[in-house]
Amino acid sequence: MSKQIIIESSSGVINIRKSRQATNESNWKEDYEVWNKINCIELNDPHLSKSINKKGKIEFKYLCENGFTKTGKPKFKIDSDISNVITTLAQKIANNNCLEYDITYEDEVEFWMILDMLDWLLDARKSCQKYFCRNASRQSVDEDVQLEMLRQFTGLKVEKPTNGTYTVANGDIKHKNDIKDDDKQLARSWGINIIY
Repeated sequence: MSKQIIIESSSGVINIRKSRQATNESNWKEDYEVWNKINCIELNDPHLSKSINKKGKIEFKYLCENGFTKTGKPKFKIDSDISNVITTLAQKIANNNCLEYDITYEDEVEFWMILDMLDWLLDARKSCQKYFCRNASRQSVDEDVQLEMLRQFTGLKVEKPTNGTYTVANGDIKHKNDIKDDDKQLARSWGINIIY
């Protein structure tokens, strides 16, 4: 798992900063490894497919071998790491490099464009590569650091409910199934339970 939670101080600022940095470093190592795997995929690999959903969003899927059937034929499964990273790179091309690839829409991105991007990305400095990696600020690292600090420094039993399970409606904490149509002033979600 990429998330790195570091508690070395009673200062949340210091712990969050160190945890973000460690998580970003971990993300870079994992993503760099996946980029190299993608770069080894042949342009017309039959295990790679591209699809477009109803909203025009692109999705790539890559199948990898996953053992053999009883008759000796290879079995395949979706490699979610490779599939997700190819899809993310395709979205980056569609959002940021349309002019360079002479495209207008996301569904026009082709795998050769991703290989072309990887050609220079893999040779770029690490500090530049990190801009193309998952970012700790989008992985709830800050929240996890705060929860871990509560556990360590207060001795309270603290748990993080599944996102969206609880919310605050009209000043009361409510389970998502208990929210009524007439509830106003809804918060996004309830992020922590303290158990006594």
